[in-house]
Amino acid sequence: GLIPLWGSRLAKFLNEGEEEEEEEDFFNEEKRGVDFKRDVANRCVRAVARTASEEEQRMFGLAIIESFIPTKVAKAFGWFLRLFPDWFARRHAAFVTPLILPWLVGDAEVNDVPLEARARGSFEESKVPANAFEAVFAGTKSQQEGYKQGVLVKRCRVLEESGCVSVCKNVCKIPTETFFTEKVGLPVTLIPNYETLECQFCYGRVADGTEGEEAGGCYVGCLASGTKSCGVDNNSGSDSSNESGSEL
Repeated sequence: GLIPLWGSRLAKFLNEGEEEEEEEDFFNEEKRGVDFKRDVANRCVRAVARTASEEEQRMFGLAIIESFIPTKVAKAFGWFLRLFPDWFARRHAAFVTPLILPWLVGDAEVNDVPLEARARGSFEESKVPANAFEAVFAGTKSQQEGYKQGVLVKRCRVLEESGCVSVCKNVCKIPTETFFTEKVGLPVTLIPNYETLECQFCYGRVADGTEGEEAGGCYVGCLASGTKSCGVDNNSGSDSSNESGSEL
């Protein structure tokens, strides 16, 4: 299936520069005796520690995504989405997201894009149909823009296990935004909450670069903390961040 395939591709990137091991073993938790998400998180931290800059980390994250979804496939998907109204494309991208995220980051659910995210983003103050039936047959628009166009990751396991803000920001958040905006043509913004470990996806919102900037530093236990490649000043870390990190 798709999940073992993605696990195999992820192993190729995360094994780079480390001892060789069987890719299927990397994904097989029972055989390895290691939690898969924790293993991914630890490998991402080690990858961050090996990089020379944030830009290199982002290129690493983007390369992982493009190994799962080649550029030609992304562009074809984007072309297909553009056949439909924006609200329809955004809502169905949100619908699919929770189906493919749990294997890596944990449980997620579709929600409305939060009001504060709409205000800071590219959403217009307009109404959209609640569903295709309302759009085609009733011709009415009963919902605010952003309705069912968000996805909430309830507790990101990669961030929880890694405790590394650079992994969150440079290996996941920014590469994901770049891929969807530039390759697919569907803007998305990821807004991490470093206190609750939630992450809010906002389809249709163009990232402005300020989301997640409130992070004070990596959590306790981050293996890359204090290294030049991490790029985070941990002396300014908040109490809440350190509390979360103490659980790792």
